[in-house]
Amino acid sequence: MQPPKKLPKFLKSEYEPPPEHRPEPPPKKVYETIPKLIRHNYDQGADETAMCQKKFGIWKKYPWRKNYETIRQLSLGLISLGLDRRDAVGLYGENAPEWYWGEFAVQAAVAIPTAIPVGAAPAEVKYILTQTNAKFAIVSGREQVAQLLENKADFPALQKIIYWEPRGLKGNTDPRLINSNDVLKLGTEYMKANTKLFEQNIDRVTEDDIAFTYYISGTKGQPTAVRMSYRGLLNAERGFLQRCPIHPEDNLISNLPAGTAKSIFFTAMPHVLTGAALNFPEKPETTPTDMRETAPDFIFYPHEQWESMAEDIRARIKDAHTSNIVKRLLNSPLLFRTLKDKLGLSKVRVAATDGPGLSQDAFRLLHAIGIELSQTYANDEIGIVACQGENEIDFETVGRPILGTEVRIGDKDELLVRSDWLFSGDAPNVQKAAEVLADGWYHTGDKARINEKGHIIILKQNQAEKAERA
Repeated sequence: MQPPKKLPKFLKSEYEPPPEHRPEPPPKKVYETIPKLIRHNYDQGADETAMCQKKFGIWKKYPWRKNYETIRQLSLGLISLGLDRRDAVGLYGENAPEWYWGEFAVQAAVAIPTAIPVGAAPAEVKYILTQTNAKFAIVSGREQVAQLLENKADFPALQKIIYWEPRGLKGNTDPRLINSNDVLKLGTEYMKANTKLFEQNIDRVTEDDIAFTYYISGTKGQPTAVRMSYRGLLNAERGFLQRCPIHPEDNLISNLPAGTAKSIFFTAMPHVLTGAALNFPEKPETTPTDMRETAPDFIFYPHEQWESMAEDIRARIKDAHTSNIVKRLLNSPLLFRTLKDKLGLSKVRVAATDGPGLSQDAFRLLHAIGIELSQTYANDEIGIVACQGENEIDFETVGRPILGTEVRIGDKDELLVRSDWLFSGDAPNVQKAAEVLADGWYHTGDKARINEKGHIIILKQNQAEKAERA
Protein backbone atom coordinates (compact mmCIF):
# COMPACT_ATOMS: atom_id res chain seq x y z
CA MET A 1 0.00 0.00 0.00
CA GLN A 2 1.33 3.45 -0.86
CA PRO A 3 1.94 5.87 2.02
CA PRO A 4 -0.66 8.60 2.51
CA LYS A 5 -0.23 11.67 0.36
CA LYS A 6 1.42 14.68 2.04
CA LEU A 7 -0.91 17.53 2.84
CA PRO A 8 -0.26 20.94 1.25
CA LYS A 9 1.84 23.35 3.27
CA PHE A 10 -1.04 25.64 4.08
CA LEU A 11 -2.72 22.83 6.05
CA LYS A 12 0.25 21.23 7.79
CA SER A 13 -0.11 23.24 10.95
CA GLU A 14 -3.75 22.27 11.49
CA TYR A 15 -4.27 18.88 9.92
CA GLU A 16 -3.13 15.39 10.73
CA PRO A 17 -2.20 13.20 7.74
CA PRO A 18 -4.97 10.81 6.71
CA PRO A 19 -4.64 7.25 8.05
CA GLU A 20 -2.74 4.84 5.85
CA HIS A 21 -5.55 2.32 5.69
CA ARG A 22 -8.59 3.26 3.61
CA PRO A 23 -11.74 1.14 3.52
CA GLU A 24 -12.69 -0.97 0.57
CA PRO A 25 -14.95 0.67 -2.04
CA PRO A 26 -18.53 0.77 -0.74
CA PRO A 27 -21.34 -1.30 -2.26
CA LYS A 28 -23.23 0.26 -5.14
CA LYS A 29 -26.24 1.22 -3.05
CA VAL A 30 -24.36 4.05 -1.34
CA TYR A 31 -23.96 5.66 -4.75
CA GLU A 32 -27.68 5.90 -5.43
CA THR A 33 -28.15 9.49 -4.27
CA ILE A 34 -26.16 12.48 -3.08
CA PRO A 35 -27.56 12.35 0.50
CA LYS A 36 -26.42 8.72 0.80
CA LEU A 37 -22.97 9.69 -0.48
CA ILE A 38 -22.74 12.50 2.09
CA ARG A 39 -23.58 10.00 4.81
CA HIS A 40 -21.09 7.50 3.43
CA ASN A 41 -18.25 10.05 3.43
CA TYR A 42 -19.11 10.93 7.01
CA ASP A 43 -19.20 7.27 8.07
CA GLN A 44 -15.88 6.47 6.41
CA GLY A 45 -13.88 9.50 7.55
CA ALA A 46 -15.71 11.85 9.90
CA ASP A 47 -12.52 13.69 10.87
CA GLU A 48 -11.02 13.90 7.40
CA THR A 49 -11.19 17.19 5.55
CA ALA A 50 -14.31 17.75 3.47
CA MET A 51 -13.99 21.45 2.67
CA CYS A 52 -11.59 24.35 3.25
CA GLN A 53 -12.40 28.02 2.83
CA LYS A 54 -10.12 31.02 2.82
CA LYS A 55 -11.47 34.07 4.66
CA PHE A 56 -9.47 37.15 5.58
CA GLY A 57 -6.33 35.39 4.41
CA ILE A 58 -6.76 32.36 6.69
CA TRP A 59 -7.78 28.87 5.63
CA LYS A 60 -10.46 27.21 7.71
CA LYS A 61 -11.17 23.49 7.50
CA TYR A 62 -14.51 21.71 7.70
CA PRO A 63 -14.21 17.96 8.33
CA TRP A 64 -16.91 15.58 7.17
CA ARG A 65 -18.28 15.53 10.71
CA LYS A 66 -18.94 19.29 10.57
CA ASN A 67 -20.34 18.96 7.05
CA TYR A 68 -22.74 16.21 8.03
CA GLU A 69 -23.94 17.92 11.22
CA THR A 70 -24.47 21.26 9.44
CA ILE A 71 -26.41 19.62 6.61
CA ARG A 72 -28.51 17.68 9.12
CA GLN A 73 -29.39 20.71 11.26
CA LEU A 74 -30.08 22.88 8.22
CA SER A 75 -32.26 20.22 6.61
CA LEU A 76 -34.32 19.72 9.77
CA GLY A 77 -34.53 23.47 10.28
CA LEU A 78 -35.97 23.89 6.79
CA ILE A 79 -38.51 21.15 7.49
CA SER A 80 -39.49 22.86 10.76
CA LEU A 81 -40.17 26.03 8.75
CA GLY A 82 -42.53 24.17 6.44
CA LEU A 83 -40.42 22.61 3.68
CA ASP A 84 -42.24 19.62 2.21
CA ARG A 85 -41.08 16.83 -0.05
CA ARG A 86 -40.64 17.84 -3.69
CA ASP A 87 -40.73 21.57 -2.80
CA ALA A 88 -38.30 23.77 -4.72
CA VAL A 89 -35.72 25.91 -2.94
CA GLY A 90 -33.79 28.61 -4.79
CA LEU A 91 -30.02 28.85 -4.24
CA TYR A 92 -28.71 32.29 -5.09
CA GLY A 93 -25.28 33.46 -4.07
CA GLU A 94 -21.53 33.39 -4.16
CA ASN A 95 -19.39 30.27 -4.31
CA ALA A 96 -19.01 29.14 -0.68
CA PRO A 97 -19.43 26.08 1.56
CA GLU A 98 -22.81 27.48 2.67
CA TRP A 99 -24.06 27.20 -0.90
CA TYR A 100 -23.28 23.48 -0.98
CA TRP A 101 -24.60 22.89 2.54
CA GLY A 102 -27.85 24.47 1.39
CA GLU A 103 -27.99 22.24 -1.68
CA PHE A 104 -27.27 19.05 0.25
CA ALA A 105 -29.68 19.98 3.07
CA VAL A 106 -32.52 20.50 0.59
CA GLN A 107 -31.77 17.18 -1.09
CA ALA A 108 -31.71 15.43 2.29
CA ALA A 109 -35.22 16.81 2.92
CA VAL A 110 -36.38 15.04 -0.27
CA ALA A 111 -36.83 18.47 -1.87
CA ILE A 112 -35.32 20.02 -5.01
CA PRO A 113 -32.52 22.64 -4.99
CA THR A 114 -32.76 25.11 -7.85
CA ALA A 115 -29.79 27.22 -8.90
CA ILE A 116 -30.15 30.92 -9.71
CA PRO A 117 -27.10 32.21 -11.62
CA VAL A 118 -24.95 34.73 -9.78
CA GLY A 119 -25.55 38.15 -11.26
CA ALA A 120 -28.90 37.16 -12.75
CA ALA A 121 -31.10 40.05 -13.83
CA PRO A 122 -34.29 40.65 -11.78
CA ALA A 123 -36.44 39.35 -14.64
CA GLU A 124 -34.45 36.11 -14.74
CA VAL A 125 -34.66 35.66 -10.96
CA LYS A 126 -38.42 36.24 -11.12
CA TYR A 127 -38.82 33.74 -13.94
CA ILE A 128 -36.92 30.98 -12.11
CA LEU A 129 -38.57 31.45 -8.72
CA THR A 130 -42.08 31.70 -10.15
CA GLN A 131 -41.65 28.83 -12.61
CA THR A 132 -40.44 26.50 -9.84
CA ASN A 133 -42.89 27.94 -7.29
CA ALA A 134 -40.00 28.08 -4.83
CA LYS A 135 -41.03 28.14 -1.18
CA PHE A 136 -37.63 29.21 0.20
CA ALA A 137 -34.53 30.94 -1.11
CA ILE A 138 -31.05 30.40 0.36
CA VAL A 139 -28.85 33.38 -0.51
CA SER A 140 -25.43 34.87 0.25
CA GLY A 141 -26.34 38.18 1.80
CA ARG A 142 -27.31 41.81 1.34
CA GLU A 143 -27.18 42.05 -2.46
CA GLN A 144 -29.42 39.03 -3.08
CA VAL A 145 -31.75 39.91 -0.18
CA ALA A 146 -32.23 43.45 -1.49
CA GLN A 147 -33.13 42.16 -4.94
CA LEU A 148 -35.69 39.68 -3.60
CA LEU A 149 -37.31 42.09 -1.14
CA GLU A 150 -37.47 44.89 -3.67
CA ASN A 151 -39.55 42.65 -5.91
CA LYS A 152 -41.26 40.56 -3.21
CA ALA A 153 -44.68 41.07 -4.77
CA ASP A 154 -43.42 38.97 -7.68
CA PHE A 155 -42.82 35.98 -5.40
CA PRO A 156 -46.08 35.20 -3.58
CA ALA A 157 -44.99 31.58 -2.90
CA LEU A 158 -41.68 32.63 -1.34
CA GLN A 159 -42.07 32.23 2.41
CA LYS A 160 -38.52 32.55 3.72
CA ILE A 161 -35.23 34.11 2.57
CA ILE A 162 -32.35 32.43 4.39
CA TYR A 163 -29.04 34.30 4.28
CA TRP A 164 -25.64 33.22 5.55
CA GLU A 165 -23.75 36.54 5.42
CA PRO A 166 -25.35 38.95 7.96
CA ARG A 167 -23.32 42.03 7.09
CA GLY A 168 -25.69 44.94 6.44
CA LEU A 169 -28.84 43.00 7.34
CA LYS A 170 -29.01 43.22 11.13
CA GLY A 171 -31.52 46.07 11.10
CA ASN A 172 -33.84 44.50 8.54
CA THR A 173 -37.05 43.30 10.22
CA ASP A 174 -38.83 41.81 7.21
CA PRO A 175 -40.59 38.65 8.51
CA ARG A 176 -39.40 36.63 5.51
CA LEU A 177 -35.74 37.04 6.49
CA ILE A 178 -33.93 34.56 8.70
CA ASN A 179 -30.22 33.98 9.31
CA SER A 180 -28.91 30.52 8.47
CA ASN A 181 -27.53 30.21 12.02
CA ASP A 182 -31.06 30.61 13.35
CA VAL A 183 -32.25 27.88 10.97
CA LEU A 184 -29.52 25.62 12.36
CA LYS A 185 -30.82 26.29 15.88
CA LEU A 186 -34.35 25.44 14.75
CA GLY A 187 -32.99 22.18 13.35
CA THR A 188 -31.32 21.33 16.64
CA GLU A 189 -34.58 21.82 18.50
CA TYR A 190 -36.61 19.97 15.88
CA MET A 191 -34.30 16.95 16.10
CA LYS A 192 -35.08 16.49 19.81
CA ALA A 193 -38.59 15.35 18.92
CA ASN A 194 -37.61 13.82 15.55
CA THR A 195 -34.39 11.99 16.26
CA LYS A 196 -34.56 9.61 13.29
CA LEU A 197 -36.16 11.85 10.67
CA PHE A 198 -32.95 12.96 8.97
CA GLU A 199 -31.70 9.42 8.46
CA GLN A 200 -35.14 8.30 7.36
CA ASN A 201 -35.29 11.06 4.79
CA ILE A 202 -31.89 10.08 3.41
CA ASP A 203 -33.21 6.56 2.91
CA ARG A 204 -36.40 7.88 1.27
CA VAL A 205 -34.52 9.65 -1.53
CA THR A 206 -34.40 7.42 -4.62
CA GLU A 207 -32.14 7.46 -7.64
CA ASP A 208 -35.02 8.54 -9.88
CA ASP A 209 -35.85 11.59 -7.77
CA ILE A 210 -34.84 14.99 -9.12
CA ALA A 211 -31.39 15.82 -7.75
CA PHE A 212 -31.07 19.34 -9.03
CA THR A 213 -32.59 21.97 -11.29
CA TYR A 214 -30.39 24.44 -13.13
CA TYR A 215 -31.03 26.79 -16.00
CA ILE A 216 -29.42 27.17 -19.39
CA SER A 217 -29.79 29.90 -21.99
CA GLY A 218 -32.86 29.77 -24.18
CA THR A 219 -34.39 31.94 -26.86
CA LYS A 220 -36.90 34.74 -26.34
CA GLY A 221 -34.95 35.99 -23.32
CA GLN A 222 -36.03 33.22 -20.94
CA PRO A 223 -33.76 30.51 -19.50
CA THR A 224 -34.68 26.85 -19.78
CA ALA A 225 -34.86 24.46 -16.85
CA VAL A 226 -32.81 21.27 -16.84
CA ARG A 227 -33.81 18.75 -14.18
CA MET A 228 -31.31 16.01 -13.49
CA SER A 229 -32.16 12.83 -11.63
CA TYR A 230 -29.68 11.25 -9.24
CA ARG A 231 -29.41 8.29 -11.56
CA GLY A 232 -28.52 10.41 -14.57
CA LEU A 233 -26.18 12.71 -12.70
CA LEU A 234 -24.22 10.06 -10.78
CA ASN A 235 -24.01 7.48 -13.56
CA ALA A 236 -22.55 10.03 -15.97
CA GLU A 237 -20.15 11.26 -13.32
CA ARG A 238 -18.98 7.73 -12.50
CA GLY A 239 -18.18 7.25 -16.16
CA PHE A 240 -16.03 10.38 -16.12
CA LEU A 241 -14.19 9.35 -12.94
CA GLN A 242 -13.41 5.91 -14.35
CA ARG A 243 -11.56 7.68 -17.15
CA CYS A 244 -10.08 10.48 -15.01
CA PRO A 245 -9.58 9.03 -11.51
CA ILE A 246 -9.79 11.30 -8.46
CA HIS A 247 -8.81 9.91 -5.04
CA PRO A 248 -10.14 10.61 -1.53
CA GLU A 249 -6.86 12.20 -0.48
CA ASP A 250 -6.85 14.61 -3.45
CA ASN A 251 -7.41 18.35 -3.31
CA LEU A 252 -10.05 19.98 -5.52
CA ILE A 253 -10.66 23.68 -6.14
CA SER A 254 -14.09 25.34 -6.40
CA ASN A 255 -13.24 27.73 -9.21
CA LEU A 256 -16.53 27.74 -11.15
CA PRO A 257 -19.75 29.64 -10.32
CA ALA A 258 -21.88 27.44 -8.06
CA GLY A 259 -24.96 25.88 -9.58
CA THR A 260 -23.83 25.95 -13.21
CA ALA A 261 -23.79 22.74 -15.21
CA LYS A 262 -19.98 22.69 -15.32
CA SER A 263 -19.63 23.26 -11.56
CA ILE A 264 -22.01 20.36 -10.94
CA PHE A 265 -20.20 18.00 -13.34
CA PHE A 266 -16.61 18.96 -12.51
CA THR A 267 -16.67 20.30 -8.94
CA ALA A 268 -19.60 19.16 -6.79
CA MET A 269 -19.90 15.59 -8.06
CA PRO A 270 -16.18 14.67 -7.97
CA HIS A 271 -16.14 15.97 -4.38
CA VAL A 272 -19.19 13.98 -3.28
CA LEU A 273 -18.38 10.77 -5.15
CA THR A 274 -14.74 10.53 -4.05
CA GLY A 275 -14.69 12.38 -0.71
CA ALA A 276 -11.81 14.57 -1.95
CA ALA A 277 -11.37 17.90 -0.15
CA LEU A 278 -13.02 20.86 -1.87
CA ASN A 279 -11.20 24.18 -1.44
CA PHE A 280 -12.90 27.58 -1.80
CA PRO A 281 -10.80 30.61 -2.80
CA GLU A 282 -11.38 33.83 -0.90
CA LYS A 283 -12.50 35.72 -4.01
CA PRO A 284 -12.62 34.93 -7.74
CA GLU A 285 -9.73 37.33 -8.32
CA THR A 286 -7.56 35.57 -5.71
CA THR A 287 -8.07 32.12 -7.23
CA PRO A 288 -4.59 31.84 -8.84
CA THR A 289 -2.89 32.77 -5.56
CA ASP A 290 -5.14 30.52 -3.50
CA MET A 291 -4.55 27.66 -5.93
CA ARG A 292 -0.82 27.94 -5.29
CA GLU A 293 -1.52 27.30 -1.62
CA THR A 294 -4.00 24.46 -2.08
CA ALA A 295 -2.10 22.78 -4.96
CA PRO A 296 -5.15 20.97 -6.44
CA ASP A 297 -4.75 17.51 -7.94
CA PHE A 298 -7.67 18.01 -10.34
CA ILE A 299 -8.69 21.15 -12.18
CA PHE A 300 -11.33 21.93 -14.78
CA TYR A 301 -11.34 25.17 -16.73
CA PRO A 302 -13.54 26.08 -19.70
CA HIS A 303 -11.47 26.30 -22.86
CA GLU A 304 -11.55 30.10 -22.82
CA GLN A 305 -9.64 30.16 -19.53
CA TRP A 306 -7.07 27.65 -20.72
CA GLU A 307 -6.62 29.80 -23.84
CA SER A 308 -6.06 32.87 -21.67
CA MET A 309 -3.60 30.93 -19.53
CA ALA A 310 -1.63 29.88 -22.61
CA GLU A 311 -1.45 33.53 -23.69
CA ASP A 312 -0.07 34.40 -20.27
CA ILE A 313 2.57 31.70 -20.57
CA ARG A 314 3.59 32.99 -24.01
CA ALA A 315 3.90 36.50 -22.60
CA ARG A 316 6.15 35.30 -19.78
CA ILE A 317 8.41 33.47 -22.21
CA LYS A 318 8.49 36.46 -24.55
CA ASP A 319 9.88 38.61 -21.75
CA ALA A 320 13.26 36.94 -22.26
CA HIS A 321 15.62 39.41 -23.97
CA THR A 322 17.89 37.25 -26.09
CA SER A 323 17.48 34.15 -28.19
CA ASN A 324 20.14 32.33 -26.12
CA ILE A 325 18.19 32.98 -22.93
CA VAL A 326 15.01 31.83 -24.61
CA LYS A 327 16.66 28.60 -25.72
CA ARG A 328 18.04 27.88 -22.27
CA LEU A 329 14.71 28.59 -20.61
CA LEU A 330 12.70 26.52 -23.04
CA ASN A 331 14.99 23.58 -22.43
CA SER A 332 14.89 23.97 -18.66
CA PRO A 333 12.45 21.88 -16.59
CA LEU A 334 12.81 24.54 -13.89
CA LEU A 335 11.02 27.06 -16.10
CA PHE A 336 8.04 24.77 -16.52
CA ARG A 337 7.89 23.97 -12.81
CA THR A 338 8.00 27.69 -12.03
CA LEU A 339 5.29 28.49 -14.55
CA LYS A 340 3.04 25.74 -13.27
CA ASP A 341 3.57 26.89 -9.70
CA LYS A 342 2.68 30.49 -10.53
CA LEU A 343 -0.51 29.25 -12.20
CA GLY A 344 -1.41 27.09 -9.20
CA LEU A 345 -0.93 23.91 -11.23
CA SER A 346 2.22 22.51 -9.65
CA LYS A 347 0.56 19.28 -8.46
CA VAL A 348 -2.23 18.89 -10.98
CA ARG A 349 -2.51 15.25 -11.99
CA VAL A 350 -5.80 15.46 -13.88
CA ALA A 351 -6.71 18.55 -15.91
CA ALA A 352 -9.79 18.83 -18.09
CA THR A 353 -11.56 21.22 -20.40
CA ASP A 354 -14.69 21.38 -22.51
CA GLY A 355 -13.94 20.49 -26.09
CA PRO A 356 -13.67 21.43 -28.77
CA GLY A 357 -12.77 25.12 -28.69
CA LEU A 358 -9.19 25.28 -27.46
CA SER A 359 -6.71 26.28 -30.16
CA GLN A 360 -4.09 23.77 -31.22
CA ASP A 361 -1.28 26.14 -30.25
CA ALA A 362 -2.65 26.55 -26.71
CA PHE A 363 -3.21 22.80 -26.40
CA ARG A 364 0.35 21.99 -27.41
CA LEU A 365 1.86 24.68 -25.20
CA LEU A 366 0.00 23.44 -22.12
CA HIS A 367 1.13 19.89 -22.78
CA ALA A 368 4.68 21.10 -23.36
CA ILE A 369 4.88 22.49 -19.82
CA GLY A 370 3.55 19.24 -18.38
CA ILE A 371 -0.22 19.76 -18.16
CA GLU A 372 -1.85 16.67 -19.65
CA LEU A 373 -5.12 18.29 -20.63
CA SER A 374 -8.06 15.95 -21.19
CA GLN A 375 -10.79 17.18 -23.47
CA THR A 376 -14.40 16.35 -22.59
CA TYR A 377 -17.76 16.58 -24.28
CA ALA A 378 -20.56 17.49 -21.89
CA ASN A 379 -24.06 18.54 -22.85
CA ASP A 380 -25.89 20.83 -20.41
CA GLU A 381 -29.10 18.87 -20.91
CA ILE A 382 -27.80 15.32 -20.46
CA GLY A 383 -24.45 15.61 -18.66
CA ILE A 384 -21.03 14.21 -19.52
CA VAL A 385 -21.00 12.22 -22.76
CA ALA A 386 -17.34 11.58 -23.56
CA CYS A 387 -13.83 12.31 -22.31
CA GLN A 388 -10.22 11.39 -22.89
CA GLY A 389 -8.41 9.10 -20.48
CA GLU A 390 -4.76 8.51 -19.70
CA ASN A 391 -2.64 8.00 -22.82
CA GLU A 392 -5.63 8.98 -24.99
CA ILE A 393 -4.88 12.69 -25.32
CA ASP A 394 -5.56 13.86 -28.86
CA PHE A 395 -6.19 17.45 -29.86
CA GLU A 396 -8.66 16.50 -32.59
CA THR A 397 -11.05 14.47 -30.42
CA VAL A 398 -13.12 14.82 -27.24
CA GLY A 399 -12.47 11.20 -26.30
CA ARG A 400 -14.55 8.05 -26.15
CA PRO A 401 -18.11 7.83 -24.81
CA ILE A 402 -18.17 7.16 -21.07
CA LEU A 403 -19.31 3.79 -19.76
CA GLY A 404 -23.05 3.26 -20.30
CA THR A 405 -23.32 5.81 -23.11
CA GLU A 406 -23.66 5.03 -26.80
CA VAL A 407 -23.12 7.41 -29.72
CA ARG A 408 -23.68 7.27 -33.44
CA ILE A 409 -23.75 9.64 -36.39
CA GLY A 410 -27.20 10.47 -37.79
CA ASP A 411 -28.47 12.46 -40.74
CA LYS A 412 -26.38 15.46 -41.76
CA ASP A 413 -23.52 14.18 -39.58
CA GLU A 414 -25.42 14.96 -36.37
CA LEU A 415 -24.09 13.35 -33.19
CA LEU A 416 -26.72 11.18 -31.49
CA VAL A 417 -26.41 9.97 -27.90
CA ARG A 418 -28.19 7.19 -26.02
CA SER A 419 -28.08 5.94 -22.43
CA ASP A 420 -30.45 4.41 -19.90
CA TRP A 421 -30.62 7.61 -17.86
CA LEU A 422 -31.59 10.19 -20.48
CA PHE A 423 -34.29 12.43 -18.94
CA SER A 424 -34.67 9.86 -16.16
CA GLY A 425 -37.22 10.59 -13.45
CA ASP A 426 -38.19 13.99 -14.86
CA ALA A 427 -41.87 14.31 -15.69
CA PRO A 428 -41.63 18.02 -16.70
CA ASN A 429 -39.17 17.07 -19.44
CA VAL A 430 -41.39 14.48 -21.12
CA GLN A 431 -42.40 16.89 -23.88
CA LYS A 432 -38.82 18.01 -24.39
CA ALA A 433 -37.70 14.37 -24.52
CA ALA A 434 -40.24 13.63 -27.21
CA GLU A 435 -38.90 16.52 -29.28
CA VAL A 436 -35.20 15.68 -29.09
CA LEU A 437 -35.33 11.88 -28.85
CA ALA A 438 -35.91 9.63 -31.83
CA ASP A 439 -35.93 5.89 -31.23
CA GLY A 440 -34.22 6.54 -27.90
CA TRP A 441 -31.39 8.66 -29.38
CA TYR A 442 -30.77 12.20 -28.16
CA HIS A 443 -30.15 14.72 -30.95
CA THR A 444 -27.28 16.96 -29.85
CA GLY A 445 -27.46 19.40 -32.76
CA ASP A 446 -23.67 19.07 -33.21
CA LYS A 447 -21.98 17.76 -36.32
CA ALA A 448 -19.38 15.07 -35.65
CA ARG A 449 -17.65 11.93 -36.85
CA ILE A 450 -16.23 8.92 -35.03
CA ASN A 451 -12.70 7.79 -35.84
CA GLU A 452 -11.35 4.26 -36.06
CA LYS A 453 -10.51 4.25 -32.32
CA GLY A 454 -14.06 5.12 -31.36
CA HIS A 455 -13.20 8.71 -30.39
CA ILE A 456 -15.62 11.53 -31.18
CA ILE A 457 -14.46 14.38 -33.39
CA ILE A 458 -16.73 17.43 -33.16
CA LEU A 459 -16.90 19.16 -36.52
CA LYS A 460 -19.30 21.96 -35.64
CA GLN A 461 -21.31 22.91 -32.58
CA ASN A 462 -24.73 24.29 -33.39
CA GLN A 463 -25.38 26.61 -30.45
CA ALA A 464 -28.18 28.48 -32.23
CA GLU A 465 -30.14 25.28 -32.88
CA LYS A 466 -29.72 24.17 -29.26
CA ALA A 467 -30.97 27.50 -27.92
CA GLU A 468 -33.93 27.48 -30.28
CA ARG A 469 -34.87 23.95 -29.22
CA ALA A 470 -34.57 24.94 -25.54
